[in-house]
Amino acid sequence: MVQTICLLLVCYLQNNLLTQAKTQTEARNDTEGDKTLIATYTDERELEKADSLLQTLPQETPDDIAFYDFFAAYIDELQSNTDLLPYDGKAPSQAALQIQNMATPATPPNHAALFAQTVFAAQQNLAYQRIPKDMQSETDINKQTQLPIIKFVPNPSKDFIYLFIDMPHSEGQVRIYNAMGMPVLTLKITDKYTSLNTANLSNGVYFCEFAASNGVCTVGKFSILR
Repeated sequence: MVQTICLLLVCYLQNNLLTQAKTQTEARNDTEGDKTLIATYTDERELEKADSLLQTLPQETPDDIAFYDFFAAYIDELQSNTDLLPYDGKAPSQAALQIQNMATPATPPNHAALFAQTVFAAQQNLAYQRIPKDMQSETDINKQTQLPIIKFVPNPSKDFIYLFIDMPHSEGQVRIYNAMGMPVLTLKITDKYTSLNTANLSNGVYFCEFAASNGVCTVGKFSILR
């Protein structure tokens, strides 16, 4: 009879029929079955059932005594620390419920709610993304402060080079520096493009700094090769 019951339990467990396995275990009415039930009740946080059944176990062997001592201490720990109740997919504890409540849409978007939503999503293995409202709105940055792009044609050049400023606000001052950082040419421009006389410049690499009248600066590079 015992062998038949054990085979049934194995069959239930292999097929994930946990309710049937528990029912069959409850019907065994023997010491080993009671130990299994105590562990099951404890895992499911039915602590009163677990403790009541634990008190009926015989303590005739060292294993029986060790089993009793362990589960007596474990059940007492769970009853004394409600934050441990429950876990592993069971109904959430009070602490977990508070986290869930803070994560509801009705909660103001403060730091606590942000933390709660992140933790809850991580615990439940959910895809999670939170974008602050200020990131969704358009900025008030003046488009004229965008970084200009300096284009040089031809590059490398010989005796002259055309300079193009790819920017709506193109008025400003251009300074040309040699590779040693020494200024060699300065001029003001009022249009998006201008030409530079480079006949007096020796071969090498030069840096062009454009400072717009609205305060935006950028640097480009060209070379002279004859």
